[in-house]
This record gives sequence, C-alpha cells and structure tokens, in this order.
Amino acid sequence: MRSFMENSERLGFDFLTYYHVQKEIILNKNFSLIDKCVWNNVLASRSLAEPNTDGKSQKVGDMYLVPQDSKFSRWDVNPGKIAIYNEANWTYISPQNGMMFWVLDEKVMLIYYGDWHEIFSKKEKQTKSES
Repeated sequence: MRSFMENSERLGFDFLTYYHVQKEIILNKNFSLIDKCVWNNVLASRSLAEPNTDGKSQKVGDMYLVPQDSKFSRWDVNPGKIAIYNEANWTYISPQNGMMFWVLDEKVMLIYYGDWHEIFSKKEKQTKSES
C-alpha cells in the first residue's frame, strides 16, 4: 500500500487535501513558486552573504542561488538551494537536475546537474590593455 504524499516530488508543492482550510492560500503559494521557477533568472549566484532584507532593497520574487560556502546565518543552513524573497522572509527550494537559470550579475546561464555548471556566458571580453 502506497502512503499518501503531502508534497510534490520535485519542488515540494503542498498538495491540497479535503481537510485543508483556506485552500486558496496553499494554491496561491504553489502558483507563486511556479511563477518564479518559470521566469528562471536570479540576481546573483556567488554572494556569500544574504542580501539586505530591510524590506526596501528586496522585491518580492527576487531570487538568488545560495553558495555552498555561504556564511550568513540564514543562508548557511540552506547551502546550494534557490532562495526566493517573499514579502518579509525567504523560501528555499532545492535545485533539481535540468533546472537552468540566467544569473543577472554575472551574465551567465547555469544548468544544474548535481551542481551548477556554466553553459553560456555573455561576459565582456577583455581588451589587450586590460590583460
């Protein structure tokens, strides 16, 4: 006999069940996660410290790839995860093989397959005088 699953296998979406009250809250949370994963761009991927969360500098939906060696108190317990800012807190999801994100600050496309790998770069080329 198969046990009942409470969350989806890949992104951990909460499943609705007959005993849930305010089902719209769970459904909206799931839609919000889908929306963020479909857009597929993150602000940064190598920031060792959590961005300022004063409520003014972050926007709902801002996403980051948390580095494996992050030193910030909330991020160091979520290494390698995708951090999504939601109003006043962070939601963390584990990357799944095949996920791709455009990293805005580095101008690179990353794909996840056990770890993040660069598959495309739009970095500025150095001139001879810079090298």
